[in-house]
Amino acid sequence: MFLEYFASSFIALVIIGAILHVVDMNWGVAFKRMLWNMTHSKRDKMPKDRECGFIFNRLAKARARAAVVVAIVATFVGTWYGHANPLLEVLSIIPATVALVIGFYLGQPLARLLGMTETVLERVEGVEKRVAKGETTWKSEATTAARGAGERLRERVAGIDTPPDAAPLTVPTSPTATKEPPPAEKPKPVEPDPADAIRKFTGRN
Repeated sequence: MFLEYFASSFIALVIIGAILHVVDMNWGVAFKRMLWNMTHSKRDKMPKDRECGFIFNRLAKARARAAVVVAIVATFVGTWYGHANPLLEVLSIIPATVALVIGFYLGQPLARLLGMTETVLERVEGVEKRVAKGETTWKSEATTAARGAGERLRERVAGIDTPPDAAPLTVPTSPTATKEPPPAEKPKPVEPDPADAIRKFTGRN
């Protein structure tokens, strides 16, 4: 029973951490910039190109501190309003912090997924408007989308098979194949016969 409760709570905190990361990325950056500019001089204002929230684009230590604060607040709420065991709630701060940090790191993929979903919904909404005006049909749009997806898939497969910057393949050769042939042996000089030399000297045949 306790293990099941611990596992479900851990998974829930991971999801909450990912959601907090997305919320901080969309609204926390502007809120933190406003607080920073209010509490600092004009010379030390936060640059406009700096995208940094309480969790978003922060280092591990800063994310861990934010997770500890959230875990303490959750412990207080669970103890005060949920009538939970205070000792168990306090002991759960450490695993809750770990779960929230994991959720913070999973927030970036979740944000990309939500952005892709929003893009798809916008395209579907545009198709719905064109269909309502009689400019197109769902069948033709589905055929066009399938054809485009097939072309992109073929381009990716072709790019994987033959990358544009790939060097030409060379077949390695064995050392014996590239070894130079041995030089040809020079013919040995023919030594003269002593008898022939004597006959030439005396003039006899």
